Amino acid sequence: MNNVTVPASARHLAPVLCAATLLLGGCGGGGGGGGNDNPVPLNDPNALMQALADKVDAGALMIEIENGVPPANAGEEGPKVTEGISESTAVPGDMVAVPVRIDGGPDLSNLYAKITGATNFYFNVPVGGDGGGKSGEKPWISVRKQEFGFIALTTLDFRAELPENLDLATGNEICFDLSVEGSDGSISTVANPCISIGAQRPAVIDDQPPGAEMPERLDGTWLSSCLDIVDFAAGEATIRAARLGLIFTAEGTTYTEAAYTYTADDCSAGEAITPQVSGTYVIGGEIDSNQNSLRTRAIDFEPTVDPQTNTPVPCFNRLRIADEDGDDNYELLFLGVPRTSYPGQANALPDDCRAENTRPGYVLTSLPFSKQ
Repeated sequence: MNNVTVPASARHLAPVLCAATLLLGGCGGGGGGGGNDNPVPLNDPNALMQALADKVDAGALMIEIENGVPPANAGEEGPKVTEGISESTAVPGDMVAVPVRIDGGPDLSNLYAKITGATNFYFNVPVGGDGGGKSGEKPWISVRKQEFGFIALTTLDFRAELPENLDLATGNEICFDLSVEGSDGSISTVANPCISIGAQRPAVIDDQPPGAEMPERLDGTWLSSCLDIVDFAAGEATIRAARLGLIFTAEGTTYTEAAYTYTADDCSAGEAITPQVSGTYVIGGEIDSNQNSLRTRAIDFEPTVDPQTNTPVPCFNRLRIADEDGDDNYELLFLGVPRTSYPGQANALPDDCRAENTRPGYVLTSLPFSKQ
């Protein structure tokens, strides 16, 4: 095990994890690993953790560095964590998003994050309430909990600033161990998202149909992959099979979001549909999703709720459709979940769904929707 010293400036670790709205400023450190110009080997997890900690701006927000390894799931039925992006790419010095998806379960209290294989320390990130930040601000993390009936879908997105002096001769990826603790003390299983590291990013392929064609392409019903939702509504953990549904109509560009529940564990039988939110949508311009190396589009969902009531609504604001077999029929749909733009707001308000600064830098490739 390497001897790694946690710098005094890293006791309160915020700008290692910075939000998309602060990419141009606010992150401490610069250059390589906190003043150390020695290349950081990609095959040394403890050295990578040290390099992340060295880039911390002292005295910012209350994120703790803890010695050792995070608490582990002991077999309890806790939150279920899934990586948010199945393929991710970056270059040294990038600010990368490392999103995870939590399907159901209790409210969250903490995120635990470390480089896979690191044993020197880990990041303990408060995610409940105001996150422990000064004046309640959380510029380094976004937690968006959206409820489709009993289906609670939480997207937790934090930003990690990669050292500029990564030694690309020693490896080609960085992997994270991410887990969460529920408000009831239960610990999740561990998600293990990896980011491919290279000298340059892959080219983004222009594979999206023209915007004028999108309403016809979207027209119909799209269902997510089958989800195992931990439902705590009855006071105890119950696993329920479910899908999220999006129903688009080209005429009038309307949509309905719905919860689909099933009696079979694999979502093959016992379908019941509960509409949740309806409204209209507007297709926006194309956006490159560099971290996915994918071409996407902005989409603005406009739910039919009174904005004066501040009614929380589930929504998405980035979209991609994919033609898997080359027959010009787009069979898969991927969505981006709005990042929180202000503290303490777990769900999106109507205007928040359409705010440019809440569009994420990726789509959730781990949650595909299939056209029915």
